[in-house]
Amino acid sequence: MFSAQGAGWQLDRTRFDRLMVQAAKAAGVDTRFGSAVGSAVRDDQGWLLKLADEAIVARTVVWATGRSWRLARCFGAKLTMHGHLAAYTAFSTAHRAIAAWSSRRVPKAGGTAPTCACLTDPDLGSELRKAGHWYRALAATQSIAPLVPPNAIETASMIKAAGTATIDPAAGDRWVAAGDCLFCADPLSSRGIVHALRSGILAAYAASDMLDGRGDSPAPAMQNRHTRLCRLAPGAGCPLCSRRAMGHAFLAAAAQPCLPRV
Repeated sequence: MFSAQGAGWQLDRTRFDRLMVQAAKAAGVDTRFGSAVGSAVRDDQGWLLKLADEAIVARTVVWATGRSWRLARCFGAKLTMHGHLAAYTAFSTAHRAIAAWSSRRVPKAGGTAPTCACLTDPDLGSELRKAGHWYRALAATQSIAPLVPPNAIETASMIKAAGTATIDPAAGDRWVAAGDCLFCADPLSSRGIVHALRSGILAAYAASDMLDGRGDSPAPAMQNRHTRLCRLAPGAGCPLCSRRAMGHAFLAAAAQPCLPRV
């Protein structure tokens, strides 16, 4: 994290995905579900994409797989992690929502799942793996703790990587990256949705140009955008931001479940 001055937008991802699919179908797009791309190989027609049960050829690929970079080797891209921020998270059945600590409602089937997360570097938050330490840290907060009623019941907990990540190059031979796959901002920076929208628009223009024969690679333009995103100004007065600005060496943390609350 280099700055905490983002827009802080939240998204009902399930509803958004449904609207996107409906719009794509209305535009004549052939949609596939449950068909993750296992590999991508360049051929004379474009890219041969191997799915779980078939293979298809795409003249141009927009690589938008979120925080999954398993196709990086196929596209000749390198993943770089800028620090190793971790999110120590607990889900509960009852508390009012808002969006250091973060609280929000995560969409799920039948409603939303209230959640609180403490985001910090693994070397500072190792004790947060223990439920008792996590709840004592929550009780010490000024803004988050009052939102959690005494009758809140924890239903699940987890630790997940939440650091900023980038790929290089940002585009190549008839492919272009977009969204979190291109520039994955940590949640505290509050830039994820804004970046996803902007990079998606740029990727759409780039793909259109490639399909129309106006260049097979938009690398220079996308790479310039990629470079600007990586030069975010440090957040003034934020110790966690300052740690990154000083080039602090961080410890990696493997994602694993928290201990359950007793």
